Amino acid sequence: MTNYAQFRGSSALLFTPFGEQMASRHFSVEELERVPRYVRGKHVGAMKGRIVWSKVVRGGWVRGARATASGDASGRVENRVGKIIDVRIEPDSYGNGVHLEPRARQDLEDAIPQEQQA
Repeated sequence: MTNYAQFRGSSALLFTPFGEQMASRHFSVEELERVPRYVRGKHVGAMKGRIVWSKVVRGGWVRGARATASGDASGRVENRVGKIIDVRIEPDSYGNGVHLEPRARQDLEDAIPQEQQA
C-alpha cells in the first residue's frame, strides 16, 4: 500500500497585515512594486490581489505521469513536512492584481554582490 503525500492550499488577501507580511517574506521589493495598489476606499495604498501557497501536511509519494506500458511509473518522494513549497500572487476574485511567481533561490543568490556573500 502506498502512502501518498498530502498538501494543503491556503490564501490571504494582500491588504491584510498577514498577507502583506507573507508577500514581503517571499518576494523582493522590486517584484512587490509591480503589484497594483488601491487608490480609493478603506484600503487606499494597500496591494491588490491575494497570495496563494501550498504546504506539505504529510510526506509520502507524489505521483508523476501515468504508468507506461512496461508498468514503470514516474514520481518522487516528498519529505518537506511543514514547509511551504509553492507561493504565488494572483488577482483577487474581482480581477484586481497581477500574477507573480517568486524567483528561484539561485537567482536570488546571484543577485547578491559577492562582497555581501562572504
